[in-house]
This record gives sequence, C-alpha cells and structure tokens, in this order.
Amino acid sequence: MIPSAANSDYPKFVADQVLTSDNLNDLFGYLDEQGRMTRTNLVGMGIVCGLQVKTAADGSSITITKGVGVTSKGYLVSVPEIKYSRRTTDIFDAIKCEYYDRFVNIAAKTQKFNLWELKQEAEETDTTLLTNSFLQDQDKIVLIFVELLEENNKNCDPDSCDDKGITITVNFRPLLVAKASVDSFLSNSSNTGTGNAVLLPEYKMRRYDVPATLLLDTEDIMQGYLDILTQPFIDGVKAGITNAYTILETLVSDEIPAATFQSFINTRFASLAFLNDGSISQTQAVNLQYYYDFFSDLALAYDELRHKVQATVCACLPDEDLFPRHLLLGEAIGFDEQKSLYRTRFISSPVLCCCAEETKAVKMLFKKILLLLENLFIPTDADNPNKRGIPVRITPSTLGKEPLSEKAIPFYYTVNKGEDPLYLSWSPKRAAAHTENQVLSYHSGEYNTQDDFVKYPLKYDLEPNNFLRIEGHIGKDYKTIITGLDKLRKSNRLPFEVVALSSDTRSIFSVLSAVRTMETTGSIATAFAEMIKHPCCFADLFLALD
Repeated sequence: MIPSAANSDYPKFVADQVLTSDNLNDLFGYLDEQGRMTRTNLVGMGIVCGLQVKTAADGSSITITKGVGVTSKGYLVSVPEIKYSRRTTDIFDAIKCEYYDRFVNIAAKTQKFNLWELKQEAEETDTTLLTNSFLQDQDKIVLIFVELLEENNKNCDPDSCDDKGITITVNFRPLLVAKASVDSFLSNSSNTGTGNAVLLPEYKMRRYDVPATLLLDTEDIMQGYLDILTQPFIDGVKAGITNAYTILETLVSDEIPAATFQSFINTRFASLAFLNDGSISQTQAVNLQYYYDFFSDLALAYDELRHKVQATVCACLPDEDLFPRHLLLGEAIGFDEQKSLYRTRFISSPVLCCCAEETKAVKMLFKKILLLLENLFIPTDADNPNKRGIPVRITPSTLGKEPLSEKAIPFYYTVNKGEDPLYLSWSPKRAAAHTENQVLSYHSGEYNTQDDFVKYPLKYDLEPNNFLRIEGHIGKDYKTIITGLDKLRKSNRLPFEVVALSSDTRSIFSVLSAVRTMETTGSIATAFAEMIKHPCCFADLFLALD
C-alpha cells in the first residue's frame, strides 16, 4: 500500500452523534495538514521574497526586511519589516511544547545549543544592546523560528472550573545562533536539501598578465599563461565540477553514474598534468593560448549551468523534514543574499518552474562540461587526413556576457565524435528547437553540409555577431598566414586589419642594432634594409623600449 499523510483519517459526522475532542482534533489535523501540504507540494518551500538581513556598520541594530517564506512542513511565515537593536540577556528557552527537535533533545528535554532572541528598542526588560563584538563572536546567524506554544486553558470562572482545553499560539521568533550550531543540525542527513545545496558557488578565471609585466620574448608570453594555469587553479576547477556533480547527482546520475564520473574526471585532469609537471612539449607550449581558452570555456559553461540551476531548481514531493519550523535568513555580519550558505532558498514546485525542458537543459549543460573535457583536441597539420594542412578559417561568434551556448564552437574541440557528439549538447535552446546542426564552428562542415549560412557564415549578416574567431593559424609561417588572412578579409569585406608582432628577441635586437648603425653612419638606407630582413614591426620596438 502506498503510504499516506500522517493525518490521513478524518471523521464523518452523523445526526445525534456525541462529539469528542478526538473527533474535532482529527478533523482539524486533516484539514491543517492538507493546507500545509498544498503549500509545499504545489507552491514550494523556503524564502519566497524579502527577509533580508541588514546590520548597522557598528553592529548596533539588525533589520529584517518584510517578506514571506514557507517552512518545509508548510508553515507560512509572513512578517513586516522590523528593526531590532537589542537581544535577550539570557539564553532563549526552546524547551517548550511543542518541542522542536532541531533545538531540543526531546527524550531528555534538554536544549542542544544557545539561542538569543532579537528584541526591539522599547523592550528593555531582561535585554542587552546589540554589539559588533557579540555578533562577530562565533559568527552569528539570523533565523526565524516558528514556535508552537501550548497553553492550558484551566482558568476558573464564577460558574465552572471545567477544563477549558489547550490553546496553541504560533509565534515567529527572530533568533541569533552560532554558525557552528547551525552546521550541527544542517549536517544531519535529513537536512542536506535545505535549498542551500542548489546554490552552486562561483569561480572566476584571472585575466592574462595582470599585474602587468614586460612581455619581451616568447618565454615571457608563455609564462603569462602558465602563471594562470597553476596546479591550485586546475585543482579548484576539478573540485568545482565534482561539487556540481554531488549537488546534481540525483538529476544526472541516471546518465552518468558516480563511479563513471569520478573515473572520467580523474583521467581527464591527469591528461593536463603537463601544464605544471615540467613535461610540456614544444607543440603544447605553442598552443598554450588554446589551453587558457579551454579553461575559460569551462568557467563559462559552469557559470551558465549555475544560473540555470538557480532559475529552475524544484522538488517533486519535497521532504517535509528539511526545515520543518525554521527559516535561515543569513549571516548577521557580512550578509550577501547571493552568496550566503546560511539562507533557506526557495525551492519551487514543479508546477511553477520545473518543466521537463528546463530539467533537460540543466542535465545538458552539466553534460556539456564533461564533453568539453572529453573532446579537447588541438589538431596540427599532421592530423589532417587530407595532408593539405589545417586551413585558416574565420567564424562569426560573440564576445561579452552572452553564455557559452550563444558562441561558436572553438577550433580546439572535436565536434562530431562518438555516440554523444559535442555539437548536439552545445546549446540547450537549439536542442529544444532541433536546430543543433546550425550552431557555427570551425568544424561545422562535419555535422552540416546542407545549410549554406552554416557552411559559409561570412556571406550572411554579421550584425548579431560582435566577434570573429580566426583559427588554424597557430604554428605556421606568419607571411603565409598574413597573405591568406588579407585575402579572406578583402573577399568577405571584413572590418579588421592584420598586424604581425614578433616575440623573438633576436629580431628586436637586430632592429636596435640597425638603428644604432643609422646613428653612427647616417645611412638610413642601410638601416632600413637591415630592419626589413626581420619579422618585426615598430610595436616590437615600443615593447622593447617600454
């Protein structure tokens, strides 16, 4: 038999029935639970809006903004904006019926940790002013506790001293608690889905050569990339992807089991060890800029996944034991709504946001990260099956805040390999529209030989694109490349110029020697003749003399 709700029985009244307290309580319990289940299952749970923590710079007050939230057991929390400047001097007593197991050892009837209730300015009795030192001590967290306080109604009146029953008062208590105490009840397995788990942390990639250095030669240029692609950075990327899998495991494990994922991620990152273990080859060094771009792609793909997860997270039949009677609002000091790990974020019902297409998009974006790792491949002329060399191509793309899915697939990926090719998972939007083969890329001819605007995109409107990817030129003779690019530029009326810079210090020193010859002999013709022998332009002089 499928299990039902706790209050699954309710009385049906008949004529002349003698009503008991059980009859009425059963009816109330059934209706109350149905209402709370409707909120959590058909609307959602967590902080809906507001309930932000605003602490004065000197720690003298905490303002909780007006807002609404729903606990995982369906209790609706709706409060106005209130400024608190005091807190209880004594520890808040949580040992009151009905007991809350997050705060109280119910069997022993003892409190698990200290709590302090926030109070307003007028409440001076048994209260103490808030201070920065108190809020910073043990890193206090602000929460709202739904207190269900039972009171016996046994007051006698002139006519009778019969039992008047029990009144349950619902109070919303703003409390302060040490961060370590919050961690203690969040670490319980029943609390792993508090809504914080869906907040994928950000990670950023440093810009090239900042702080700026003198890039005088090839070695300096290469070192600029290696200074970013350090072992700690790469380990951080690996840890970030692994953490994303852990958070999304229930969603993606049907296609990517945990053991398969871990083996894959270890293998792929081990293949990048040459970036730091001293075994880098000349070919790998020449292509360092592509490895830098590859990690930039991973950052963009992760960021796109992070935003999609935040926008579409939902839960079908959520666990009511996640945060039954509390809502975490955030840190008392240093609260950041976007980054706080101590805030009970809203988890929507599938009715509102978690449609099949959105869930599919999240899974595809995570899978794309793994496909980027799997399909990283920087071809050389020797890899060209036609033995004609790798051609130079120009592909329209975008540069800016657009997600990776809106950009062209770069040159350094295999796009149509295996049973799960990269181009099919590049853009969830295109996948939903069944136009995956229309994404632009250097290798678009491998998956689309029909659409002319995909095969020859430079013939068509470039207005949607603000960036041109020029690829296939690395490691080749610069004179040949310049000639070919100039031809492509003119034939396609492209708005750019080509300038060749040399990172060879020997060329720079030769030009400097020619300048000195001109100074001593006065022979401008001789100096100019010496200068044009070397692949160097005046920008090199400025670089050398900076």
